[in-house]
Amino acid sequence: MHENWEIRTKKWSKTFEFKSFVSAVGFIQHVTEIAEKLKHHPDLFLFDYKFIRFDLFTHDAGEITEKDFELASEIDHLYHAFVR
Repeated sequence: MHENWEIRTKKWSKTFEFKSFVSAVGFIQHVTEIAEKLKHHPDLFLFDYKFIRFDLFTHDAGEITEKDFELASEIDHLYHAFVR
């Protein structure tokens, strides 16, 4: 999928908008479960109460890898299901 992901400061990055602070935080909780399952943890930034930016980077490889693309796809799928 990888809709609208971009390279930002050497990381695979995307910002998502939610209807409220509560829904944004709820989304983070769901992403936490996915990240644990994949054993790949994103940097995330909650700002302006309803926006989350994810920055993906495989630290032990020192670059963006397939792990990042896999997590990005999972986040995209979750977002589309979450905001319906």
